[in-house]
Amino acid sequence: MKNIALLVIIFIGMFSSIITSAQDCGEIWTQVALPDPPEVAFYAVIWAEGQYVAVGHACLNAVSTDGLNWTWGDRDDGDLMLSLAYGEGLYVAGGTNCVYVSKNGLDWTKYRLDTGAFYLGVAHGNGKFIAVGGSQCIARSKDGRTWNKQQLNPKKWFSGIAFGNGRFVAVGGDSIFTSKDGITWKKRKTGVDWEIELVSIAYGHAGFVALGYGAVLGSSDGKKWSQIAYLQLPEGPTVEYLTYANGMYVGVGGGIIITSPDGVEWTIRETPNAHSMYGIAGSGSNLVAVGDDIFFSDCSNN
Repeated sequence: MKNIALLVIIFIGMFSSIITSAQDCGEIWTQVALPDPPEVAFYAVIWAEGQYVAVGHACLNAVSTDGLNWTWGDRDDGDLMLSLAYGEGLYVAGGTNCVYVSKNGLDWTKYRLDTGAFYLGVAHGNGKFIAVGGSQCIARSKDGRTWNKQQLNPKKWFSGIAFGNGRFVAVGGDSIFTSKDGITWKKRKTGVDWEIELVSIAYGHAGFVALGYGAVLGSSDGKKWSQIAYLQLPEGPTVEYLTYANGMYVGVGGGIIITSPDGVEWTIRETPNAHSMYGIAGSGSNLVAVGDDIFFSDCSNN
């Protein structure tokens, strides 16, 4: 069992905001009020092509080149944008029974998939996008506009997907599936002898890291998995989303941020007065986490 150090607790005002800091990357998060803050949450953020793109509830979307100053895009109040990927010169957001596509992060076109699924994860690799979601629905596209769909198991679901080492790896519940082409999928053993609930996955320099409630699984190639860490979190918060940014694995959830250089040793960064956080990304010089607010940590001294 790995000891997790509680390094910092920062009390954050209960108003819509961006968090900013000049401390170590991911260690300290401070808060700056947003102009004209939205009344709904962001669900995902990505850094690509020199800018952050954040999306969320009721098609909330915004872009920023520095994580501090944001430009709002037009909104469609009737739908959700839940996940993000970038490739082929396009931002692709997973939605409810649909995907959204944009060239600039502000102007979005909606494409219906007619599967009834919430697309909680989307990734790009091998020249194609793969979106995954409820009922283990999988949608694939080369251009973000024309999508082919399949379903693996209507009683299961996918909550996250990552691309690395030449393959896609999708996780959800007690399931791990891999594919090189997005068409043929193979179920992998989790490497644990209990029914783990996996919620997210990321690929970085230490390989694939999959996050479950209380446990962390690791794999160098996406095929063979084992438990590499046990997360002993404070009572209450859960970590729901994991990514790889700025040379480390970073997870966010209900008022909590965790970081790890290798997926094995984890440090808790707790923000008890912050609202829930659903996504995080990094530019190299900073980190941005999104949720009911937008949060910022300076990495320029690292």
